[in-house]
Amino acid sequence: KTPGQNPQEATDITLLRESLARELPDYMIPGYFVELENIPINPNGKIDRKALPVPETKAKWDRTNYAPRNQVEEKLVEIWSDVLGIEKQIIGIDDNFFQVGGHSLKATIMVTKIHNHYKVRIPLSEIFKNPNIQTLAKYINNNLADADTTPQKKDPPVLLRKGHTKNRHLFFIHDGSGEVEGYIEFCQQLETDFYPNCWGISADRLKYYSPQNLTITETARKYTKKIKKIQPQGPYNLAGWSIGGTIAFEIAKQLEQEKEEITWLALIDSPPPQQCAINNIAIFSLASEKNFIKKYY
Repeated sequence: KTPGQNPQEATDITLLRESLARELPDYMIPGYFVELENIPINPNGKIDRKALPVPETKAKWDRTNYAPRNQVEEKLVEIWSDVLGIEKQIIGIDDNFFQVGGHSLKATIMVTKIHNHYKVRIPLSEIFKNPNIQTLAKYINNNLADADTTPQKKDPPVLLRKGHTKNRHLFFIHDGSGEVEGYIEFCQQLETDFYPNCWGISADRLKYYSPQNLTITETARKYTKKIKKIQPQGPYNLAGWSIGGTIAFEIAKQLEQEKEEITWLALIDSPPPQQCAINNIAIFSLASEKNFIKKYY
């Protein structure tokens, strides 16, 4: 049987995917499932792969609510078809990219193709927040409309991977790129006995990447507010790679000053503070960046 034939079967497939996701990385989870009474075996006692049935796929566009409704959705269906290697007619606008054969690498290719066509920059983390064509098209349209009017976009934390319980969380602070994509595979490899909801805290995007004078203390204070919207009280689990580790350490300090408990703090390849470097830090401005470029390039 193929998924999607009735509500009970759809629920079973969802539970099956959730169960597999606890043990396997996303790229190893099948895009389709077929129920078999017996596995075909060849004379050597191995699985006869040639005898396995091909998953039946029916054109979803036969139902109007699955078909693309505008040009952006039509383009996304075309991109998905190219990236996933499946026919456009079986792609519904509410299909989950990661449940029809997509994984992190293919998501990166998809993001590149969208950028080449629409010139819209989409962090990979947004694909996890908007995994279907319907919501992804809205994201693209919103960014096209607001590109020249929004000076700064405040990105909320993105759920990198759902955990076993609602009340256990692990917050990853972005690295020097400002993005959280580097933590995706890490979250997939977490052991089952430590399986919290994994959240990524990315940097707020700036219009034209204009320089700003920000301190670790100020940045940590902003990120602490984001964290508390998800988890109002401790104990907290924090992690950060590179500059993210430095920020995570400052977040832990600020939370402890508020009498909150820190259960787990991981600093991944984070450099310790250097007093000589601190004393030589110049004011970060457009002029200082121009001088830096002239000096070294």
